[in-house]
Amino acid sequence: GYLHEGHKSLIDKAVEQNDRVVVSVFVNPIQFGPNEDLATYPRDLERDAALCENAGANLIFHPEPENMYESDFCSFIDMDGLTKGLCGKTRPTHFRGVCTVVGKLFNIVEPDRAYFGQKDAQQLAVIRRMVRDSRTRGTKAEETLRMWHSVRAGEEKNIFPFQEDADTMFNSALIYEMAVLKLYAVPQLYAIPESSPEYAEAKRLLKLLDYFLPIPPENINNTSLMREFIGGSIFNV
Repeated sequence: GYLHEGHKSLIDKAVEQNDRVVVSVFVNPIQFGPNEDLATYPRDLERDAALCENAGANLIFHPEPENMYESDFCSFIDMDGLTKGLCGKTRPTHFRGVCTVVGKLFNIVEPDRAYFGQKDAQQLAVIRRMVRDSRTRGTKAEETLRMWHSVRAGEEKNIFPFQEDADTMFNSALIYEMAVLKLYAVPQLYAIPESSPEYAEAKRLLKLLDYFLPIPPENINNTSLMREFIGGSIFNV
């Protein structure tokens, strides 16, 4: 729900690679916990429909919750083990809701391909940059968030168009890094005042970090890539 340019980029890719494209627009109630923001989650179907039409989608699948989940619904999809750590520790029913709705959407639409965003990866990049800028440049989190749009614009102009031509590419993300960065990022985000234009983004990132149990820095090897952001590396970074 409440589609944005990130969603549009997925639709663009789907239109490019397929003859027919179906976009699901559904705020899934069963992935929200008791104290989470289901009631206030933004919804604007007219706006979403215009974005989908302009991007070339053929169909919007927009069911009502009662059509997806009858009052006695009990056929959930659980993935034991994989969903129990990290975010799953504090949101025990979240991934059950995600897996269940994806399974239902696949069964209803029967797609040949599915396109998913990487929002969490982008949030990780913001937090990484914020922690590193504070340590190496003395930049406050508020300033890092303020300039993030120009950082992304620079990447899209100078990095992304050329990365597929590189001789070697590797994924530098580490499964535990949100837990490590939490100890550094949270105090900086709390320092952003309510009067700041970046306050809403700070609150969103704080909510994300709340799903992780912190890992103390002494548990991180001094050759780890994480040391680029938190300091203490054997390398001069």
